[in-house]
Amino acid sequence: MPFLILSAGRDPDLLKARNTALVAQGYKVAAASDSFEVVDKLLNGDFDLVLLCHTMPDEDRRRLARIVAGHSPSTPVVLISKNGCEGILAEAGIVQCSPDQVVTTLGVSLARRSGPCAA
Repeated sequence: MPFLILSAGRDPDLLKARNTALVAQGYKVAAASDSFEVVDKLLNGDFDLVLLCHTMPDEDRRRLARIVAGHSPSTPVVLISKNGCEGILAEAGIVQCSPDQVVTTLGVSLARRSGPCAA
């Protein structure tokens, strides 16, 4: 069964391209274009990972990451950063990566969530 990712970003072309690439990698993807849509889908779905694009304001991304952690503490959050990979943040389950590291970061984050037998 493929992992279900909630992918969010404000640039519709970039969001569509990234989600198409993720589907090609075998992921199932639900898209959200703003914070309200992310929260609505999060509260009404069961996602394996939440992916937040750098096209969303940083304050919104961090607030959404905290909402995810509060609603579903085991769900990893990946923040795509224009400035490259900044590593794991002090907050639970939040990882930052550059756009070219998304697929690798998703694999690592999902493996951590699922445990060593899931890989």
